[in-house]
Amino acid sequence: MLKIEKKWIYPKLTDDSKITELATLFNLSETIIKVLLTRGLTERNEIEQFLNLDETSFCDPFLLKDVEIAVERIIKAISTNELITIYGDYDVDGITSTSLMVKVIADLGGKVDYYIPERQSEGYGLNSEALESIFRKGTSLVITVDCGISAVEEVQQIQDKLDIIITDHHQPPEVLPVAVAIINPKQSTCSYPEKNLAGVGVAFKLCQALWLRLKKEQLLKYLDLVAIGTVADIVSLLGENRLIVKLGLKEIAQTQNIGLKELIKSAGLSDKKVDAGKIGFVIAPRLNAAGRMDNAKIGVELLTTLEEENAERLSLILENENNNRQRIEKEILEKVDEMIINENLYEDNVIVVAGSDWHSGVIGIVASRIVDKYYRPVVIISKKDGIGKGSCRSIDGFNIYDALTDCSDLLLQFGGHKQAAGLTIEVKNITKLRMKINKLAQTVLSPEDFKPKVKIDSVLTTDNINEKLMDDLEVLEPFGMGNSKPTFAIDKTIIKEVRKIGNDGKHLKLKVGNNKEEFDALAWNLGSIADVLGQNDNIDIVFYPEYNEWQSRKSIQLKVQDLKYQHSKSVDLQNLFSKNSLKNATTKTTLDKFFTKVVGVTFDNRQEIINSL
Repeated sequence: MLKIEKKWIYPKLTDDSKITELATLFNLSETIIKVLLTRGLTERNEIEQFLNLDETSFCDPFLLKDVEIAVERIIKAISTNELITIYGDYDVDGITSTSLMVKVIADLGGKVDYYIPERQSEGYGLNSEALESIFRKGTSLVITVDCGISAVEEVQQIQDKLDIIITDHHQPPEVLPVAVAIINPKQSTCSYPEKNLAGVGVAFKLCQALWLRLKKEQLLKYLDLVAIGTVADIVSLLGENRLIVKLGLKEIAQTQNIGLKELIKSAGLSDKKVDAGKIGFVIAPRLNAAGRMDNAKIGVELLTTLEEENAERLSLILENENNNRQRIEKEILEKVDEMIINENLYEDNVIVVAGSDWHSGVIGIVASRIVDKYYRPVVIISKKDGIGKGSCRSIDGFNIYDALTDCSDLLLQFGGHKQAAGLTIEVKNITKLRMKINKLAQTVLSPEDFKPKVKIDSVLTTDNINEKLMDDLEVLEPFGMGNSKPTFAIDKTIIKEVRKIGNDGKHLKLKVGNNKEEFDALAWNLGSIADVLGQNDNIDIVFYPEYNEWQSRKSIQLKVQDLKYQHSKSVDLQNLFSKNSLKNATTKTTLDKFFTKVVGVTFDNRQEIINSL
């Protein structure tokens, strides 16, 4: 398993009296207070606001520009029995946004339909052919969700036939469509305080305003859908997004949505607590699979169905689609990885890989996996009929959108933001793109930029890890972008046991601690280093504590993010190379690469070992 050496950044906290004071005030462990302080919550009122969120914490939806206009137009459509069509997107944010809007308008007595573009043939956003078809079916009002902010030409072509309300969260262009209303907190003329809502969050605010106007009460019962879309879209889980997900998780635990219940059941989560992590890694991929592999309408149909038999049928389709997606993803990932290793592309500043007929709905996931493994900006391109369609993912310090802008003379089309983008290119220009984007990266990136940074919230000893800490960690949830799980470190803990686990010994399991407290520690994909770790050796680990439940027994285990080890014994490195598919590694340069890229840990006396071979 290739793995990059990481740079650990320790917290700088010196005011012990303030930590003790705040811990007493909020009845929390000092460890949790240190986490909050490390993350910039330094004042009592900031901490109180972070910890104590309820439905009264929502911002007034009528602060959003054009919400009043949109509400009046929708109420008119409901009262006159006009057909309203919700125009969505094929990702989870779009699927949940569409489902939410459909259910709310139906609840309010409206006549409602929906449209999701097909990923492969139509692509993202509004298209004129679809809008014409929607008009011919009798629609007079279209409400977009998670799209539309850039559809100037498409809206103009249909404006004499359809009224269009746009709800979106993407960055608005300088010229906006001429629509009945545009609801997007990122508009420069919008004073709404929360700018980082997901598409489903913006749609929810419009639904919230409608509900308040017509029902005279707060809308809470569909926060299960809003939470799923918010987590899946990887927006910052601070501010109103944190509130949405926190309340939404409570709604998921008691959801009355028949389709969501069936989805949770088919994913094996019926008897488990669904948190933001399970949304991101279990529920969202299943909903996403429909849009990636077939048609996202299946996802909307599941989340809006009122029939259990239909929900069971649709959840089974999504389960099969997700399995198919995983299979295709694995196949492409293996091909990409093989090309990177065989062609030494991991030495490039930007990894550019192209292959024929790779599934365009999957290469973005593969690009993310490659970034995780090599910590390099990545461009993966699928070639067909002389045209390449690519997905790009980047690292901190390299704005991939700016890089594509500088390479625009080689591209047919591109778009995105600083860490993720897409492109279309003629196959004949792929080699030129690789050369040019690497040259650009050389002027921007330094060797330090290729070391992922691990920000440590607090340094602990094994004595600090107890049930009080585990209980207190729950007050920091939900975890996600902007509010990640706390990262803890233990320095110089003793290895009590070490062994490989999983298929082919892929993973590493340790028992660490002192004579009083010992904990199991799991390190995924680091089984290859078990041969260089020894009982009673010292090790530094970065981890997150979690409960492990097995046969009615509950214990705390450490989920290891990274580790550092001081080499103290003779190791058969050549044998270790063979186990890691580096059978021809004979030079000192290759040995050095082995330590930094394969072993994935820092050996303090690495150079001494290399020189002795």
